[in-house]
Amino acid sequence: MYDQGRVGLASIDGKTFFEPCFDSVKCFTWYCIVVRDGKKGLANEKGKMIVPIVYQDLRINGNRVEVLTEKGWKELQGIRLQVKRF
Repeated sequence: MYDQGRVGLASIDGKTFFEPCFDSVKCFTWYCIVVRDGKKGLANEKGKMIVPIVYQDLRINGNRVEVLTEKGWKELQGIRLQVKRF
C-alpha cells in the first residue's frame, strides 16, 4: 500500500499491519526489511517489528540478523529467525 510516497504493509487478505510510513520495503518469505529516513529495521509476517528501525544497514544471514554499526557488522544477540519450510 502506498500513500504520498510512503509504503505500508498489509496481508494478502487486506489486513493492515503498518500504515504507509516507510521509504521502502523489501520482503522475503517471512520477513521484511523496512527503511525509514535512511535507517533499517525488520518486521515479521505478522506485522510485528522485531528489529527497530535504527540501523545503517541490516542483513539476514541464515537464521541470524546482522546489523551495520560504526564498528562494522555485528550479529544481534537474542534474535533467531525461524526458517519455515513449505
